[in-house]
Amino acid sequence: MDKNIIIQVICMIAIITGVYVLGSVNFLNINNFNIKLTGYSEINNCSNLSLDDTSECLRDELMTFFKFNLSQVGKKLTNEQLKESGAVCEQYSDWYEDNLINLGFKTKTIDIEGDDIAHRITLAWNSELNGGNYCMLDQLNYQCFQMGEINITKLKELTNEI
Repeated sequence: MDKNIIIQVICMIAIITGVYVLGSVNFLNINNFNIKLTGYSEINNCSNLSLDDTSECLRDELMTFFKFNLSQVGKKLTNEQLKESGAVCEQYSDWYEDNLINLGFKTKTIDIEGDDIAHRITLAWNSELNGGNYCMLDQLNYQCFQMGEINITKLKELTNEI
């Protein structure tokens, strides 16, 4: 397997593990949850679904108008501008977050920063933290996990292989 792919997978697992391990109630601000709506929330056909199905439904909706447009970095866009002009991970993560909050899920956006590049993803979970699940939404990709599904021992083995 290509080392770059292994590194990307390990980084993704590390982020999710970090959120899970460090994600105590205080860290995620579940009790004092601040809802920040940017005006992107308008999806109604994804309601009354499980988190996994909602993530897939929202991704399918996003696919109908997704356009990556690097010139939109740092801009606040209306829903119409997002659909017409395209956007970057920042606005698409906000779009996911707004719609997931509107549909009753908890969310947190995570910024991943490097020396000269940054990326934003959205994590979503249902209120059932004990035995519940969570999903990571990243532009046209999403992946869902059961709480506790990440095997720390396996993660350590993978990181030692590199």
